Amino acid sequence: ELAKAGRRFDVPTNLHVEHGDVGDAIIDFAATHETDLVVMATHGRTGMKRVVLGSVTETVLRHVSCPVLTVRATGQSIRATALD
Repeated sequence: ELAKAGRRFDVPTNLHVEHGDVGDAIIDFAATHETDLVVMATHGRTGMKRVVLGSVTETVLRHVSCPVLTVRATGQSIRATALD
């Protein structure tokens, strides 16, 4: 459904499903494909919560060579936002 929403606006979309550690999978995918941009949601945790829980977004930011756009999660479904 998200890819269909992108095509409505003439945005080329591809869907890929990867397995394994989330951060590593994103980093590996970006490195092996012609990735122009990685877009990720973030909870915006700081302090001890970030240290204890870790941050996939922060890991990706530090290790990919393409730009990363982070979007603060608002609690609303990304699917609902894209289809509006």
